[in-house]
Amino acid sequence: MATVEIHIRTNAETVARHLSERAQRQIPFALALANTKTARAGQSAMQERMPRIFQLRGSERLFRQAVKSKPATKRDLIANVRIEGPETARGYDARVSRLILRHEKGGARTSDAVYRVHGQLQALGFFLPAKGLRTPAVNVPRRLYPSNIGAALRRNVDGSSYFANSRKGRKVKRGNAQREFSYVALPSGIYERRRFGSFSALRPLWHFERTIQLRPRLGFFTTLEAVVRTQHAANVQEALTFAFRTAR
Repeated sequence: MATVEIHIRTNAETVARHLSERAQRQIPFALALANTKTARAGQSAMQERMPRIFQLRGSERLFRQAVKSKPATKRDLIANVRIEGPETARGYDARVSRLILRHEKGGARTSDAVYRVHGQLQALGFFLPAKGLRTPAVNVPRRLYPSNIGAALRRNVDGSSYFANSRKGRKVKRGNAQREFSYVALPSGIYERRRFGSFSALRPLWHFERTIQLRPRLGFFTTLEAVVRTQHAANVQEALTFAFRTAR
């Protein structure tokens, strides 16, 4: 989990000695209010940044929800902004969080993911879409994922693994009995074999890469630091004014 904590150093104790007891009680409230407002501004800035650095293809809501903020209180003046990590998120949310955090520092990532090739298991790494299979607006159909065409392991809730067989082998296109297609996994990638009568052709769907390079493009810490630097002082001043005006 990536977290930015907003630590505030003030001369509140010195100021408090020159204020009334009623006003003194308002200082922690004002600081908590300012810290919370700054943290929420940082959360919004990070959420707005997501679509500019990722091609979300309809997943913007999931990415925005991964950015959380914790408000400050009078007893705990630390507010924070975080990307929900796998230790607190579960299921698909945890996978989204891990994907996002990979792009904070970037670097090389290596995979030993196993695929079934000609009846044997081979560690072939990441599967990446072939040219034209994915566009800036549309993701690859999930029916073409290796786990759905019998080339990659699928996992049950209990942790056991199995291969999907529902899309393995020849399939007849509806409305054209002469056209058949099947899926072929090779060490280079996964292909769709199309048959038109006696004619046959391979269409690339995925290619395998053992190691990929990620760019450090998330900018989580720099975005939040900029928000603190430009907004926090004004938020403190505004919160102190509000707190003293509403003191009872």
